[in-house]
Amino acid sequence: MPENPYRAPNSPVVDAVAPPVLVPAERWRRLLNFVVDYFLITLLITSIEYAAPSWLAGLGQTIFHRPPVYSLVMLFLGASIYYIPQEALWGVTVGKQLTGTRVVDEHGRPPGWRKAIKRTVGRFIPFDALAVLLTARRRGFHDAWPNTYVVRRR
Repeated sequence: MPENPYRAPNSPVVDAVAPPVLVPAERWRRLLNFVVDYFLITLLITSIEYAAPSWLAGLGQTIFHRPPVYSLVMLFLGASIYYIPQEALWGVTVGKQLTGTRVVDEHGRPPGWRKAIKRTVGRFIPFDALAVLLTARRRGFHDAWPNTYVVRRR
């Protein structure tokens, strides 16, 4: 019987692209990420406070007479402005760029907006930074909750 030219091929289906190899970032890189990013967040908060003196004066607060919740709100605001867009769009912050690391989801892609928001909220869980430094898996709550990883870039 003649060969059917419309028959499906017998070759096995194999992905041409191998899945990315994700190498977790070392603890010292993650600590340096934290230090650089925290410094830049502090600069961002300071510039917000400097740019809006009339708004702060309207609250009747001086630097020495602010309620404790004010600092927490400003830190959350500064961290949100700093982390969310950078991690959602590119998977890197300035600190991660300097240390050669990036944030990825379980498929090796940038995390996206929802996971970036979860990461930022997760950073405010008490002892989150200690979980990164003291656990063997090098994942804090802000990594485990949105299922993201900080890995070395190629």
